[in-house]
Amino acid sequence: MIEASIVSVEQLSPDVKSFAVEATTGERMPPAEPGSHIDLHLPNGLIRQYSLYEETDGSRYEFAVKHVPGSRGGSKYVHENLAAGDVVTISPPRNNFVLGRHPHTLFIAGGIGITPIIAMSQKLAAEGRNFALHYFCRDAEAPFKNYLDRLMKTGCATRYVGLDPAATALTLSELLTGGHPAGTHVYVCGPGPLMDVTVKLAAPRLGTHAVHLEHFSPRSRGGGTDRAFTVKLVRSGKTLDVPADRSLLSVLVAAGVRISSSCQEGICGSCVTGVLSGVPDHRDSFLTDGEREGGQDICVCVSRAKTPELVLDL
Repeated sequence: MIEASIVSVEQLSPDVKSFAVEATTGERMPPAEPGSHIDLHLPNGLIRQYSLYEETDGSRYEFAVKHVPGSRGGSKYVHENLAAGDVVTISPPRNNFVLGRHPHTLFIAGGIGITPIIAMSQKLAAEGRNFALHYFCRDAEAPFKNYLDRLMKTGCATRYVGLDPAATALTLSELLTGGHPAGTHVYVCGPGPLMDVTVKLAAPRLGTHAVHLEHFSPRSRGGGTDRAFTVKLVRSGKTLDVPADRSLLSVLVAAGVRISSSCQEGICGSCVTGVLSGVPDHRDSFLTDGEREGGQDICVCVSRAKTPELVLDL
């Protein structure tokens, strides 16, 4: 973990603030590539993940937080309590949204999902690489307006303001069903419905390997019934019962099993664990469809078992 000081706070839009943090020691923190995020450990006990919107050598991390009505305490606490001069605990950056090198890159972002796309597009622009950015937002007061205005003047970006779900889906269909250069890859981040439509349209045409996602919130897990099951841990030699009303992660932690975890919502991937036997009941938003079908990994914070017993590489 890194102890960091908030050196500046800026109001990017009516409901989005940006925060810049530096290590309290004055030393450089680990560098971060475009697509990286950090864990922010809040004094109220919550841990939240925020994407960095600048590639950095580690001298400073910058991230943006949207105040979400009905927040469970994360964005609400950040907006109402954190200020310049405060000291917070953060994790080193992790990157589950790695930007590759492609003949053409198509960025699709919605709302606060523009955050990691900013860093990615900046890198491609600096390197003179071919890309297009399509940004969907509710109103003209969306964050990063000045940067997007500059990109729009170069013809690399388009902003869509105030579209309803039907109009958004139609626009995405027009964007994704048209001709694209060979080797095009799509990077999408934003609300679940926007991401779902993007994947549905882009994957059949470009291939699932060419569609890259970053989730900011967990996907809907449906209304399935939670059932008790047994988990066997091969390396530690433990066999544990997981009741219907407890998560697999909570049972592992209570039994003294050392395992990384962060978001506890199936988003960040820090708790991914190998499955040696049994069939996982995947409820995460991190693994790809192919990884879920393969059944060799599980996010223990939210997922369960379809079989009476699950054998894990722990």
